[in-house]
Amino acid sequence: MKHISIYKLTFNDDGTTYYFKGIDDVREFAESRINDGWETDYTIEDLKDEEKVIQFITEDYGETLEVIFIITEEDFNNLKK
Repeated sequence: MKHISIYKLTFNDDGTTYYFKGIDDVREFAESRINDGWETDYTIEDLKDEEKVIQFITEDYGETLEVIFIITEEDFNNLKK
């Protein structure tokens, strides 16, 4: 059974939070930061690795990322009905 992790990204300076459905959504956010000019040694290619996505957000971008919920894909889809 496939599971979906719900991530919470907290900006440490002002407490703003964003929520993401799965690592692919977090990856998309990380890629947008790089594409928008964030100076980093990470590349879009690096972000294909899940651990590198997490490292980029927490270490390079400097914000807090945590898994707050794990749900089955079936249960998630039932919530949308």
